[in-house]
Amino acid sequence: MSGRGVALITGAGGSMGQATVQRLAEDGFDIAAMDINESGLREAMARVGSRRAEFRVVDQAIEPDVRGAVKELSEQLGPIEALVNPTGWCEGMLFSQESADYWDKVININYKAPLYVTQPVLLGMIERQRGKIVYITSDAAKVGTGTQAPRRPSVRSPRALPEKMHVTT
Repeated sequence: MSGRGVALITGAGGSMGQATVQRLAEDGFDIAAMDINESGLREAMARVGSRRAEFRVVDQAIEPDVRGAVKELSEQLGPIEALVNPTGWCEGMLFSQESADYWDKVININYKAPLYVTQPVLLGMIERQRGKIVYITSDAAKVGTGTQAPRRPSVRSPRALPEKMHVTT
């Protein structure tokens, strides 16, 4: 089976991330994966078949940890040709019950985490003049709900991020 390069999947320990890992491995990509959920990452790695795969347990809301994981995964597997970012989080609670700590967590995971992983991956893609980036967001990016006030703008931002990169090949 010919390889298509390395795909990095964030949030790879969740159900969407695991499905993405499996599909990209089936499509011929070697897999680099990250998530805070180690048991979920191990389940994802069981889906890669004969493809090369590495993972890092990392809190994607901590910038130096994300950049370090991207660097390590690239050194082990090779340049990242595809980035798929299905990472996202919220709890279903009423706005009146939410705290500033909760809002910070939502913003850090849904808005900042994609920035932290995208920049180092994108710089390599620009240098090589190739690569693909995919963001997967929730319907809350379009419609929101009454129970997720800070989530709508935080999941909308990754949808707008490619528009602001101004990268063409």
